[in-house]
Amino acid sequence: MSAQPRSQGGPMRKVLLAVLATAISLPVSLAAMSTASADSISAAQLSSALRGKVCHNQYGTRITFSSGGSYSWYGQRSRKLQKGSYTFGDGSLTVRFDTGKTKTFNMSRSGGRIYLNNDPLRC
Repeated sequence: MSAQPRSQGGPMRKVLLAVLATAISLPVSLAAMSTASADSISAAQLSSALRGKVCHNQYGTRITFSSGGSYSWYGQRSRKLQKGSYTFGDGSLTVRFDTGKTKTFNMSRSGGRIYLNNDPLRC
């Protein structure tokens, strides 16, 4: 018995491969577009926009930036309050929680909105 050569596939295989290639590349393209459209924001601009404000993200988390440098975060889902102090850097927010833990978040601006780690803030 002789082995038959494998079929290279017909038009349906080519369509499936094209759909698969598009599905794989689409999230990468969207991520690149969102990164490319975000503008950097200076520490002075962040301070001017957020100091003394109470903001919310899309998940209902309340973030308070007091004018004296105090920070509080209340998670709507977790029902947890965290407090500390904050400082702005160029494109960043650094929080030192009362527990002693320090965390730095990425900050950006796009379409007139300020983003905290890719989440738009409403203040």
